Amino acid sequence: MTKDSYQHIHKEGYALIKDRGSKFHAYAFEANSVDQVHDRIASLRKNHPLARHFCWASIIGFPRAEERANDAGEPAHSAGTPILHALLSANLHNSAVVVVRLFGGTKLGIPGLISAYKGSASAGIAQAKIQEAYVMRQVHLALTYADIGALESLASQHQAQLKDVSYGETCQMTLHYRASKQASIESSLQALHRIQCTFVA
Repeated sequence: MTKDSYQHIHKEGYALIKDRGSKFHAYAFEANSVDQVHDRIASLRKNHPLARHFCWASIIGFPRAEERANDAGEPAHSAGTPILHALLSANLHNSAVVVVRLFGGTKLGIPGLISAYKGSASAGIAQAKIQEAYVMRQVHLALTYADIGALESLASQHQAQLKDVSYGETCQMTLHYRASKQASIESSLQALHRIQCTFVA
């Protein structure tokens, strides 16, 4: 992978692990904000009304990521942290795992909880579809109709996409490209002197 790409959960994964009567339902899914994680937990509470623990972890953002873990009533670092370690081991970003535990009557102890939560989280991730994503940039362009062909050639050369096209006295559009191509895109656009460019940070 290049520095502007990362792995994330594209399609949700689910796994059920049983340990001495307790059931651990693991849900691995894409999450671009902590609010999305909380929304998913609210939904899972309706599906599992008898569950007492909705433990979770998330890694949001790339390349600067915010890592969060929540034990949700389990002993400190026995649930959220093992789930986070499963996400880190899979090298995932913009992804989360919620593990719902239904207590089976037998206490597992701290080592048992750590093993069960990490194992179920890893199993859920293994059932998910993982996809590569890219950090994207964009530049707004204003150009004459005579320059459209040159711009389309530039976009094809850099594997970029032209979107939001509108036609008037001049042609307006937005070029979307991978962040790693920033320097080459700027250089290529400078060679097309008549095109007005506004780069978006």
